Amino acid sequence: MNTPTLAARLICAAAAAVTTLLLFSAVVSIAEPQRSELMVKNQRMHKPAPMTTALALASNTTSRTGQ
Repeated sequence: MNTPTLAARLICAAAAAVTTLLLFSAVVSIAEPQRSELMVKNQRMHKPAPMTTALALASNTTSRTGQ
């Protein structure tokens, strides 16, 4: 039985890795616009109501003369 050389095995492994990355990027690029639209729709639905911010100031009630 003839086994492929190391160079042939490395070339096949590199080709398989490139093919896997290309297929993965194709799936991500197809799914990305749909994901973005879904995120925008969810942000509109869950938009928090505008809230007013109140500032509370604490007054210093202790006198400095007793210290």
